[in-house]
Amino acid sequence: MAMTIRDFEQATGVPRTAIRFYERKGLLRAEEHPSGNGYRLFGEEHVERVRLIRLAQSLGFSLREIAGFLALYDRGAVTLATSAGIVAQKRRELAEKRAEIEALDAYLAAIEAWIAKGGTGPKPAMPNTLGGDACATLEASARSAPPLRRRAPAR
Repeated sequence: MAMTIRDFEQATGVPRTAIRFYERKGLLRAEEHPSGNGYRLFGEEHVERVRLIRLAQSLGFSLREIAGFLALYDRGAVTLATSAGIVAQKRRELAEKRAEIEALDAYLAAIEAWIAKGGTGPKPAMPNTLGGDACATLEASARSAPPLRRRAPAR
């Protein structure tokens, strides 16, 4: 069943702006309307493709990564080994991000405890996950920033 962009938007739950964006990026290719009126037509295969794109985005894949995978798929070059490699790489990246987030969360918990004690004692050290330059930049910004002021209570 051929759908106009309006019908396609309703079928997928994806806004037209995103659909057009996917078209511009080459992730999605609609068919030209046979009358040549400029309308684009979408089919069930497009619905499945957009669902795959959205799923991949929710799993943390960038549009560039998705485009690469779809190009392989379109050429018929996706194998189980290819898929396994892509999934394994993404899992490694997620594990790294998870470690960074856990270190940042631990740092925030330490700062929160330090603040609860009135800011006495040694200030907790920033985690290394931000990298040396980022830490130095953040600490320099914190030193040069004006002191926090308490807002007057709302009346």
